[in-house]
Amino acid sequence: MDYNKVEDSVLKRAMEIFQQSAVSFFNIGTKIIAPAETEIKNIEIKTGYTDYLFYTEDGSYLHFEFQTSATRCNLKRVA
Repeated sequence: MDYNKVEDSVLKRAMEIFQQSAVSFFNIGTKIIAPAETEIKNIEIKTGYTDYLFYTEDGSYLHFEFQTSATRCNLKRVA
């Protein structure tokens, strides 16, 4: 267990609860009105496109995929 992360989580939660008390304790002349976002999210988005996809009159989809290379991997993907 990473105790540094546990300690950080506990202190972070304490600051959420006692935010204005911390300002008073450190004798900072301001009032907190809202917390600021400090978490940085790492989001990876992968996008795949189909060549042509159509709606049909019976409510189904019609998909056409054009492949320029012939490999076993591609054959499994489009077959």
